[in-house]
Amino acid sequence: MNLDLWLTGFIDGEGCFQIESYSGRLKPSFTIGLAVYDAKVLHEARNALGHGTVREWLTPPNERPPHVQWVVRSKAGCQALVDHLHKYPLRTIKHHDFEIWKQAVELHKCVSTGGDPVSRPSNAATWEQMGQLRVRLMSERHGA
Repeated sequence: MNLDLWLTGFIDGEGCFQIESYSGRLKPSFTIGLAVYDAKVLHEARNALGHGTVREWLTPPNERPPHVQWVVRSKAGCQALVDHLHKYPLRTIKHHDFEIWKQAVELHKCVSTGGDPVSRPSNAATWEQMGQLRVRLMSERHGA
């Protein structure tokens, strides 16, 4: 089995591209969540890309069943995902979400880290653009 093609198909079916507020800053992230009994599949996906974290979430019995989530947040991990999906493109309407998210990944690479992110003039415009992309991604979401 070609793991690269499998990974793209898995992302097409289950992936979620996001721009989230994390520690007071906007940054791109990617997640796939599954029932806990499918954890092995998420570990395989994580290993295929070489980035991200797989976490198990336990919930009270009367709420959502236990689930597991693969999360990619690092700049290197998000770029690896962009590179992978450039080489092995998405085939569903989720490609639209990816195109917006990919712009956020590019912007995030340009942001200086440390201190107050909005205080630097070079970052202020970038954060504003990131916020606009977040609104677009949330309002134009096709793959959710």
